Amino acid sequence: LDECGRGHVPCIRPTNQYLILDHGEAKVADGNLCLALQGIGTKEAAAFKLGQESDSLKRDLAGNAFCANICCAMMVAALLTM
Repeated sequence: LDECGRGHVPCIRPTNQYLILDHGEAKVADGNLCLALQGIGTKEAAAFKLGQESDSLKRDLAGNAFCANICCAMMVAALLTM
């Protein structure tokens, strides 16, 4: 991470498209990348058969996602602040 924002990702929200740089080429982040940024890995996506869904639906699902990894991290953070 540096001061130019490299490595920073905004909060993924439904219906939004996010422009990323891939080896210097600008492109819209696909649904699989958006799911991964929200903490939904390939195993979780495969378990719910998300691979067969459309790219726009995957981006919407990522925007609404709240996975167990995030929940556990929040619980640990809450316990540490007590």
